[in-house]
Amino acid sequence: MKKLIFIALLFLVSCGPIYDTRYHYHPPEDFEGRKCINSCVASRDRCKSFCQRDKNECLRRVEQKAQNDYDDYVARCNRGQRERASLYRHECVFDKKKFSDFRHEGDCSANCESGCGHNYNDCYTNCGGRLKTQRVCVAFCSQG
Repeated sequence: MKKLIFIALLFLVSCGPIYDTRYHYHPPEDFEGRKCINSCVASRDRCKSFCQRDKNECLRRVEQKAQNDYDDYVARCNRGQRERASLYRHECVFDKKKFSDFRHEGDCSANCESGCGHNYNDCYTNCGGRLKTQRVCVAFCSQG
């Protein structure tokens, strides 16, 4: 596992700078445009709320599956210990697992909130607001 982490870090460091896009919002001057943008804000907030709810539900399912898989693993190990099976020695002694080995939260990491932001930006400009983007280096930036 440590070797995998080292390789991943080495890969990241060798990739060069990582950039993010920052948005600067300039609202419309008229009342109707600003009122329209308020509806964009409400829609974005609802979207983020739904995303958070879905992510929490996903994490709950992941946690339950991890618990079931870990319980099955412990039962297999206990059965193998009683039977002195070679599987027990390999899987349960030499390669002993922890509960965290069964938790795969990455399955829930899809960032649906970025879609909320894109929809908000479209709504904002459709209401007459101006949007300026700026590309900013956030990691592995050269010192110049």
